[in-house]
Order: sequence, then C-alpha cells, then structure tokens
Amino acid sequence: MDIVLHRIAAADRLILEPAAHPSLVVSGRFEAPVSDNLAWRALKVLEDVLEVPIPYRIHLHKSLPVGAGLGGGSADAAAVLRWGMAANPQVKDKILAAAASLGADVPFLTGVAGRTARATGRGDALEALVSPTVGTLVIAYPGVVVPTRAVYEAFDRVGSTAPPSTPGLVDALRRRVIPFQLSNQLELAAFHVAPGLACFRKSLERVGAPPARTVMSGSGSSYVVWFQDHEEALALAGTLRRAGVPWVRTNRLGKGASDGRGSTGGSGQRRTAPRRI
Repeated sequence: MDIVLHRIAAADRLILEPAAHPSLVVSGRFEAPVSDNLAWRALKVLEDVLEVPIPYRIHLHKSLPVGAGLGGGSADAAAVLRWGMAANPQVKDKILAAAASLGADVPFLTGVAGRTARATGRGDALEALVSPTVGTLVIAYPGVVVPTRAVYEAFDRVGSTAPPSTPGLVDALRRRVIPFQLSNQLELAAFHVAPGLACFRKSLERVGAPPARTVMSGSGSSYVVWFQDHEEALALAGTLRRAGVPWVRTNRLGKGASDGRGSTGGSGQRRTAPRRI
C-alpha cells in the first residue's frame, strides 16, 4: 500500500469505564456490528499484550457511518489502544506493533505520525507530512455500505484506470503547495461493487464539485471535495444536505471542523477518522 492519510474532526464517541466483566454496547445514529467490532478487538489486543484481563465496559456511540471509507472503526480501535498506552507506557512499543493487526489505518490513528502521513507496507510504515492548512473539505456519504474486502477483490479483477496520486501529493505537501489533482486507484473497483457510486460522483460534479478535487475516500463509499474557498465549500455542503444526502460534513483545514459537529472520545481523547487518497 502507498496512501496519504489525513485526520478530520468528525468522530464517534467512545467511553471506557470499569466493569465486573468486559463488554461492548453500541448506540448512535449509525448501526455497527457488535461481533468482530474493532474497538472490542483492540481491547483484546491490550489483554494479549498485558497478559491480564481488562474488566472494562466499552460504550461506543456511532456518529460516523459504517462502510463509508472514513476509517471510523479503525479510529475507535486506535482510541482504545491510545488509552492502553497512556495507562501502560512501559509496553507502548508492543501495543503499537500490534496496531496493524487491527487494520491498515489503525497505526496512523494512534497519533504517532501527527495529523497527516504517508502510509506504506501494512500501514505501519508511517512518514509524517506537513498538514495542509489551506482550504475546506466537504465529506459526503451517499448512504451506501461498501465492504472493503469486496473492493480489494474487485481491484484484483479489474485494476484501475487512475494514475497513482500519492507521490505527487506527498511532494506537494512537502513543498507546501496546494495539491488540487487527486485520485483514488480503488474507485473503479468500488464502482463494480456498488454501481450507484459512479452516479453519486457525477451528481456531486453537477452541483459544483470540481472533478480534479473530488476523490473517493478509502475503499468508498464517501467522497471528499477539496475547496480553496471556504464559502464555496459551505455552499456545496448546503446543497447536498438539502438534496437529502445522508451524511455531510465540512472540515476547514488547519482549523478543525467548521460546522461544529465533531465529537470527543472517552478519557478526554478526540478520535478522528482518516480520508485516503
């Protein structure tokens, strides 16, 4: 893998509290499976590293859509790991080493590489990058759940028509140049898994999303649009909300969430989700 990850301000809410036995409760706007939940698996990783039971109850309030390519589940897992590292600094390196077993996004979301980073290998080889500070992102979820595994399987069959954008984006960030040309090599595969995504992208462009600055996030189904002008970003977000798009957020680069809808995790930790380019 070779991707650029950037943390946004929207997040789930995660609360950890002592309990007689470990357990997980999920609530919130978006349904998320309790079985094989990444936050729960992260707690089990901590138990394996520490070699002791961790009798804590996890309450996960889902504000981020599931299967949207926004890394919400990975962010939840990373929050649990950060809590474990803060409480057990003597095994921080072991916990970080185990992070990649939960997903390629998880090492980045533990915060060891800052807000923006290039991830290679299994996601555990991280290069911190200068975070972009100019512009506003519009993130839109069309209400389509796209399984990551299905997209990668489709990619093995159909490949990609998009050129690799990571090297150019990394170079632009190093030189502090606004990188407007964005692409995602998984997009064609995602179209095969969920054909409606191609229509959603076209609808974004029809209402004002610049094609060169519109990119699918991760393995889909969310899209990210990068505007230099903040008011243009707010105008597009408003149009999408009025059109009934299920989940729309804006994120002003360098200033956190511009619409005030981010959330803070338990133990005083903010968890943010990545977008992938």
